[in-house]
Amino acid sequence: MKKWFSIISIIIVSTTLHAQAISVDHLIPNGLRQISATGIKVDISGCKYTFALNAAVGERGELWGLVVGSDYHMDENTELLMRLDNDEIIHLSADRVNASTRTTPEHYTTYTFGGISETYVEPEEKRAYFVSIFTLTDNQVSLLEDHSIKKMRISLGQSYLEKASGLKKMSRWLSKSAMMIRDRIQRPMKSPTSITDGF
Repeated sequence: MKKWFSIISIIIVSTTLHAQAISVDHLIPNGLRQISATGIKVDISGCKYTFALNAAVGERGELWGLVVGSDYHMDENTELLMRLDNDEIIHLSADRVNASTRTTPEHYTTYTFGGISETYVEPEEKRAYFVSIFTLTDNQVSLLEDHSIKKMRISLGQSYLEKASGLKKMSRWLSKSAMMIRDRIQRPMKSPTSITDGF
C-alpha cells in the first residue's frame, strides 16, 4: 500500500495552497483510491514547510499520511514531534523521502542602504526540494482532529527546528482536512470527466 506515496507527493505539495479543499480523488495503479487535501504553509524557525493530509483507501481499510515538503533537507532519519493541547505527543518518522530539483524564476529584490533603495533582478536558481511522507495511525489522525498542536519540532541533520506558538491555523487546517477526507471516503468516487463532454 505504500507505493501510492511516491505518486502523490509532488501533486500535493505543488497544489495551490489558497483554498482548503480536496485536491485529489482518483484511483492509482495498484487499485487504491487516493484522496488528498490541499496543504498549508508553516514557518518553523524561519524555514518554510508545507503540510498536507492524505489517505489511500482499499479493501483493507485506510492508510493515512502527512506529506511534508520543504527546500530544507529531509531524509529517512527525519523525525517530527507534535505536542498536543492534551499533552500527548505524536512522534513520527519519515517513511519515504523524494528529492527533486526545481527552478525558481527571475525575481526582483530590493535592498535598502541607509535611506537609499536599490532594486536588483535576481537570476533563476535551481534548488533542491524535499518531500517526506510520515505515516499516521488511525488514532493519530483522530488526535489531530480533536486536539490543537501547541508545539512542534522537526529534525534537521544533527539539530532540529522548533515552533512553540502560532500553530492554531495549522491545527484547524489538519483537523478540517481529516474531516473532509473522511466525508469523501463515504461517497462514491465520481467517474472521470472527458474533455469532450458538452463541447
